[in-house]
Amino acid sequence: MGNHWKRRLVQKLFTSVMSMYKPGIEDALFPLSRDLSDAHVLAQAMTLDEQIDMLSGKDDLALRGLPSLGLPDVWCSDATSGVRCFGPAAAFPAGISMAAAWNSDLMYRIGTILAEECRAVGVSILLGPGVNITRVPVCGRNFEYFGEDPFLSGELAVSYIKGLQDHGVTGVVKHLACNNSEYDRHRSNSVVDERTLREIYLPAFEAAVVKGRCRAVMAAYNQVNGTYTSEHPHLLDEILRGEWGFPYLVMSDWNSLYSTQETLEHGVDLEMPKARWLTKRKVRSLLRKGKISEAMITSKVMRILETCRDTGAYHRRVKDPNAKVLTQEHISEALNASREGIVLLKNKDALLPVKQGAGIVLMGCCAADTPTGGGGSSFMRVDSSHPHLEEALRNAGLLVTYFKGTVIQDKDKQKLKEADYIVIATGFNRIWESEAYDRPYDLPNQEAKLILDAAKLNSSLIVLLHGGGDMETKSWIDAAPAVLFAGYLGMHRGTAPADIITGKAVPSAKLPFTMAKRLQDHPAMRTYYKKPWNMSFLRVFGPQGRPGFRKTSDLHYEEGIMVGYRHFDTNQVEPVFPFGHGLSYTSFAYNHLMVSPMEIGWEDFTKAGTSIDGGPVVQVSCSVRNTGNIAGAEVLQLYIHDETSFIMRPEQELKGFCKVFLEAGSEQRVTINLPARAFMYYDEKRETWKAEPGFYEVRIGSSSRDIRLKTKVHLQEEP
Repeated sequence: MGNHWKRRLVQKLFTSVMSMYKPGIEDALFPLSRDLSDAHVLAQAMTLDEQIDMLSGKDDLALRGLPSLGLPDVWCSDATSGVRCFGPAAAFPAGISMAAAWNSDLMYRIGTILAEECRAVGVSILLGPGVNITRVPVCGRNFEYFGEDPFLSGELAVSYIKGLQDHGVTGVVKHLACNNSEYDRHRSNSVVDERTLREIYLPAFEAAVVKGRCRAVMAAYNQVNGTYTSEHPHLLDEILRGEWGFPYLVMSDWNSLYSTQETLEHGVDLEMPKARWLTKRKVRSLLRKGKISEAMITSKVMRILETCRDTGAYHRRVKDPNAKVLTQEHISEALNASREGIVLLKNKDALLPVKQGAGIVLMGCCAADTPTGGGGSSFMRVDSSHPHLEEALRNAGLLVTYFKGTVIQDKDKQKLKEADYIVIATGFNRIWESEAYDRPYDLPNQEAKLILDAAKLNSSLIVLLHGGGDMETKSWIDAAPAVLFAGYLGMHRGTAPADIITGKAVPSAKLPFTMAKRLQDHPAMRTYYKKPWNMSFLRVFGPQGRPGFRKTSDLHYEEGIMVGYRHFDTNQVEPVFPFGHGLSYTSFAYNHLMVSPMEIGWEDFTKAGTSIDGGPVVQVSCSVRNTGNIAGAEVLQLYIHDETSFIMRPEQELKGFCKVFLEAGSEQRVTINLPARAFMYYDEKRETWKAEPGFYEVRIGSSSRDIRLKTKVHLQEEP
């Protein structure tokens, strides 16, 4: 299924490229021969050829320095789970599992640790986070991103970026924009209306830039409405630089430029990994013909210089002698993150946690070869000191019998019947799921049948799912009393799920995406490619940076803003597990919802403005109590429902969340502030954000389908 041999070959090629990404950064302290604070002065001190050279990378991962001016090379590294390119480093969970934690404080701590590890190896720019929205569940790169909701994605990205940049490393939010497919990504054109673009696919980028003050943005491979994003005047000039006021670096993805003139006029500042379109020959040719100006080149050079300056890369040693990699603190925080990223989807009759010292039969493709992450530029190698699931369950004191394969042999059936529990670890890995191609929806290796066959022999069945998001569960979900979604957990791929299964850790994660009953229940699949998991080498490698090579195909975003739970809730489509769902080993009660003010004056609302980081116009608070007998954490989710809208709006939209850790029996009051933007939609005719007067219902819940408290606020009419 899905050309598995081709996937293996592509991953071998990716791995061979990864081995090139270890140039061994040389440490140095460049003498400050001149004032580096004025980028304009520095740019004017360069020759034209030196300026053109600055517009492209070198050695695969470096921004060019200029020793004569005291400017060192500035190094990048792949992300988001760790510092990938320069030797062993802490491997955190993939983005989808980070998102499942719904914990902004955790994201900040991860960013802080990654910044230290970057500085230790000489890296000043980390190529993450990725915030592309899960439009279709089969997109091969969903695992790198933060799920289907733009508000959740944006808030997590802001915390990640602040953790990096508060500690001297620039984040790169990517991939702007609508990179929601890996199938033929160099030859796809996302056809999307302006309202959908503004409400679904841009808010996470806007939050990263406006709230997170991110210093770098990476363009995508694809086109948006017929123009490649690396040369897109509407996205880059009008919105990013104009409306959002972004003054820093816009860089290409690797080999994602398709022109010289259009890029210089409207596009990125930096071509990576090396000059193909922004060569001296091509740029000088356009200068001679009068099609571009030297001022265009200088402005791009200045943005590169200002980014590196404000990062601190021009004012410190290349490698920080006080920074460390893979400290015990880093390893412990990675374990905390992995535990917090595991979602307990189902736990019939409190089957989990398992009994101490229980006998377990372990099966499934992810049991003895537990994946750390998906494939491609985010993949982190993990050494054998961090156990896979089989070893971790043994280390936890369980009696484990491992059966390889997907067919239960007659000779093994009695052992399965007699076991205290059966654990089936299944799903995907970096071969099945990777950048550059899409993945199947169905579980590989006929493992859905394995689950059904095992359930006939033993009712104490636990299923552990690995992968980047929604996958087929309907055919077997009723047969499995306990189900966990692990995503990809990095270095603690085995230890973290073993801790949850045995009760050493209490699950607290929530789904950042919807799990559907059928693939076609996701409305975008109705206009998506047929069998997108069928890959070809031509689509993966052929068209990179080559305009006119094969025809571009249109992806029509006909579902508009009805993405993920917005569609499922508005159109009353029943999912298997809803957005925001996640169980615990304890229980929580919500009480005493208060909103202030309940009557919002139009003048006060208007003064608050339309900015994504505007001040609060409404304060929402409630109490949450741990009503169980063990400590645990709950994620409170705040949704807004517009009761009186005259235009089409989703049934509800996430506009706030908070994770609360509570001892057994304890209670805490939680407050969430809502800016005016939380009540708005994008008005295409007026080209601005707008809210309609009327009643808005504020909903607090444990998931999008488990609303516990409701109240209303009223936005007054315009006088």
